[in-house]
Amino acid sequence: MIPKSKGKLRPLGLPSANDKIVQEVIRLILESVYEPNFDENSYGFRTGRGVHNALKHVDKTFRW
Repeated sequence: MIPKSKGKLRPLGLPSANDKIVQEVIRLILESVYEPNFDENSYGFRTGRGVHNALKHVDKTFRW
């Protein structure tokens, strides 16, 4: 339980090891199905892509 304001408590939900395995398997399956359909200029919430990759792409693509 995690303490909240006014002395109340709330339960802490942590996935079990089995839950984590199932989540990872589902992620791998979904990623393999949908990743090829995503736009190559999409960087949000994608494995191996993020803000730094997007900034490098902008810097490489556009002249300042």
